[in-house]
Amino acid sequence: MRTIAQFAQRILPLGALLLTSGIAQAQIIPDSSLNTTVIPNGDRFTILNGTSAGNNLFHSFQQFSVPTGGAAIFDL
Repeated sequence: MRTIAQFAQRILPLGALLLTSGIAQAQIIPDSSLNTTVIPNGDRFTILNGTSAGNNLFHSFQQFSVPTGGAAIFDL
């Protein structure tokens, strides 16, 4: 017959593994170098502002990760 200590030795490591394994989340995070604004809405991200130089619009991101089936929409 198993004791509570034996049960805990086998189950607690599994529980700790499940609790510490996070689900990866896609996200778009602008950095502070340009005037980029990101508006998240579910798995869609609207990207606004940025910095213009001539006819070009620039954005800069700390993290740029779009989920499968998601969209990054650059509003010009």
